[in-house]
Amino acid sequence: MAPKRQFRSAAVAEPAEPKLAIDLGKRKKVAVRMFNGMPLVDIREYYTKDDQDLPGKKGISLSAETWRALMDARDRVDAALADLEGAADPADPAASATGADTGADAEPAPKKPRA
Repeated sequence: MAPKRQFRSAAVAEPAEPKLAIDLGKRKKVAVRMFNGMPLVDIREYYTKDDQDLPGKKGISLSAETWRALMDARDRVDAALADLEGAADPADPAASATGADTGADAEPAPKKPRA
């Protein structure tokens, strides 16, 4: 029989003040902070309540490892964006980019063994 999983208590630690915060405009921000002892890159939409900007549910928190993997792929992402921007004709809503690099030919990321 597999050992029972231990879950963290229901009390969730409040995120620490960000080490770095960047306003991307349109209520979107990037923050680098510690949460539950783990460094995260938090990309999120914010909302205003009582004259205070608060993080919303729409967003993603990336571990340092995932952030670095994304940064390693940024040239491919930039190239795909450039292809899409060049292929799309704003006057033609039916225009679509075909043959864009979907990353299918890229090597898959190595999987971590489960503990």
